[in-house]
Amino acid sequence: MKSKFILAGVAALATAGVVSMTATTALADPPSGTYRTYAAVGSDTIQDLWNNLANSGGALAGDSIASYNAFTSPATTTIQTKSAGATFTRPTGSGEGIKALSAVWDSSYTSHLYQGTALTHDEVDFARSSSRPSGTGTALTYIPLARDAVSVAYHPTTGLAAGLNLTTSELTSLYDGVDVAGDQVTFVSGLPRVNGVAVQPKIPQSGSGTRSFFLGAIGVGGSGQPALASYVESSSSPSTLQENTGASIPNAGDLIPFSAAQWIAQTKGTVTSTIASDAIASINGNAATTGSGASTAPGPLFGATNAAGRYNVAPTGGVGGFNRDTYDVVDTTNLNNDLSLQVALESDVDTTAAQTAIKSFGFGLLSYVGSTSLTGPYVH
Repeated sequence: MKSKFILAGVAALATAGVVSMTATTALADPPSGTYRTYAAVGSDTIQDLWNNLANSGGALAGDSIASYNAFTSPATTTIQTKSAGATFTRPTGSGEGIKALSAVWDSSYTSHLYQGTALTHDEVDFARSSSRPSGTGTALTYIPLARDAVSVAYHPTTGLAAGLNLTTSELTSLYDGVDVAGDQVTFVSGLPRVNGVAVQPKIPQSGSGTRSFFLGAIGVGGSGQPALASYVESSSSPSTLQENTGASIPNAGDLIPFSAAQWIAQTKGTVTSTIASDAIASINGNAATTGSGASTAPGPLFGATNAAGRYNVAPTGGVGGFNRDTYDVVDTTNLNNDLSLQVALESDVDTTAAQTAIKSFGFGLLSYVGSTSLTGPYVH
């Protein structure tokens, strides 16, 4: 794989202006046939933020980065990110984005196949991720971008109004189907109820970082842990359930894991709202958001901030942990060889303009944004 030392379009990033944060439509892929130095794919959770930072000519990267959505409407299932590159399956989430990145840069993976297509023209330069590394290694560097939290969005119904608070144990029961005496989750004919109201738990598509993070937080589906209950809806024909959209929970009592930052951005109108008739739960007494309307902001579920208003303790995940960092994931060797990419992902994400954009899209600011200390292995 070649290294890039293209600095044009990046040196002036620190003074770049912020694109208007009053968008009322979902931010889109770059125009068809538009190719840029760097291509990003992966997480739905931070795609709108990255599309604003990059595709819109905003606070970061000018015309040097192209960010591609996890999903589009109407659906387009393939993308071409470089003029000489392959047309390949659109990565639909954090896990798939990291697999596509690994296919490009892992020299020991001689086929370079992603979803059956060889990626040999630097088709992916970094992956957006809402999950930490799934193993140990140094091949990939996970560069922190912003703080998020994951709660459960639900479609209210009689007896299940806004203001719901669920515990870790209750969420585990909802998703593994095992009743625990004395809480507000019960079962009738093997199906779950909350405060006596029938509910339909759902889970986002396979490859979703929100899916894997949430299951880790409730202790379901991992090694030595109970499996998902059979009643949990994990797909919806003809396509998989998408994360962070109210379209996935259209019926009374439906509930699904949801990025709190995405919820905030939709509530504020930074991106198109899909949640007008829905609500988001508190977890263990910690609200996912504070404020209302245009003043909606991260709630206690995100964790504690320092005197400067930044989150300065990195979440470690695990059962009961519902706050998380989001990351830009890049091949470690390529990052070390490419000064332009280093600047964009390590320094310019901490400019005033970029941090203003991060807050507008519902995320919290990190005291260690741009750190390169977290690493992980290639994933195929």
